[in-house]
Amino acid sequence: MDKAEIDRIIREGTVKEKIVLYFTAIAHYNTGLGDMSLLTEEEQTYLYLCVKEPKDLKYYNEIRTYNKAFILFKERYIATKNEFLRVQETMYRYKAVNTIKTKFLQAMNMMLIEIKDNDTQKKTAEIGAKVLRQWGLLSSVSAEENDYKKFRIATPELFDNIALEESIEVFNASAQACKEYIQALKTLKKFLPLPPYGEFIKLEEKLLRKITLDWAIYDKVITYNDIEVEITEEDRATILEQRHL
Repeated sequence: MDKAEIDRIIREGTVKEKIVLYFTAIAHYNTGLGDMSLLTEEEQTYLYLCVKEPKDLKYYNEIRTYNKAFILFKERYIATKNEFLRVQETMYRYKAVNTIKTKFLQAMNMMLIEIKDNDTQKKTAEIGAKVLRQWGLLSSVSAEENDYKKFRIATPELFDNIALEESIEVFNASAQACKEYIQALKTLKKFLPLPPYGEFIKLEEKLLRKITLDWAIYDKVITYNDIEVEITEEDRATILEQRHL
């Protein structure tokens, strides 16, 4: 909303327009989007004092209660999203550390191939396995008979993805919870003609889509678009009821 439109509403706009402008400024503050100082304190006070007639008071209170419910669900969503991001960070650390250890193992085994003396090869392999054990990986030296290039470092744990799969389950559950709250916010947004809230939902969904797509390299990750969330009439009634609390 540009300054010219704001000035027009303040000067000659309907009371309904003034109410929407008043709560739009609040929505900017609540989301941190756009101009958080859309109105001066004097302008906010003026707009508030314009609400006098019963029909205007009724509309003001409707917007106020829906706005209160939106803020409530937004706070719940933010808490859930933060948990979702923490799970992603755990997965990222697991992937990064596992990649480093795997590359080290591969590099060590490639070096071992170049060592022709069996005793030297074995001692080098034992040193590499010891380093990996110090990193917390159960590593050992394996050997094949009748092969002078037989000593290799074996770390089966690197190929055990149980920890990652458990993290993916939590990741999917957190993404599901995020989408459920987004749907609740969309339900409330229908009653709030406040642009910042629509932009907030749009940006949050874009973020959730990107994160889940980034992790779709793992088959068990469910992308945001594939998460199924059904808002029943009972759910909708429960969401809307929050405005009276």
